[in-house]
Amino acid sequence: MCKNFTNCFAPSAKGLDGALSRGAMMLLLCLFTTVGTWAQSVSYIDADGQSQSCTSYTVISGSQTSYSAEGWYVVQGNVSLSQLEFTSSDAVHLILCDGASLTLSNYIDPNGSLIIYGQSGGTGTLRIGTEASPSTYTYGAIYMYEGNLTINGGTIYA
Repeated sequence: MCKNFTNCFAPSAKGLDGALSRGAMMLLLCLFTTVGTWAQSVSYIDADGQSQSCTSYTVISGSQTSYSAEGWYVVQGNVSLSQLEFTSSDAVHLILCDGASLTLSNYIDPNGSLIIYGQSGGTGTLRIGTEASPSTYTYGAIYMYEGNLTINGGTIYA
């Protein structure tokens, strides 16, 4: 019987069969665990109206307001932040998933080009600013010091 983790893989007096069986089981467990953590692809509509997919991306979370790498970012669900900053001067691609909402009370600063995509339903939103009352809205800002702003999809309020 295995009393601690290191003894589970050691050959016993009964031979190598037990150790190899346990080792094979651990290998299978590791493979199944790894497969479960791979990112799923996220679809988006490109500038030509064609459906594409992205498999390498970072999900914008409700706690992180600054990202250091260029690349692809995805908004899923409802995310509210004070601001969103990207410190890389390369292009940032932002996918607004259907039904998702990214609300920024102050601003977004891509530090380079910002390309926004939606999905086939077109129901993802980016809202920059705050609503004090139904008749009063304080608009936020999209800071574009360098690069271009390209909106290929989604609904943008700024």
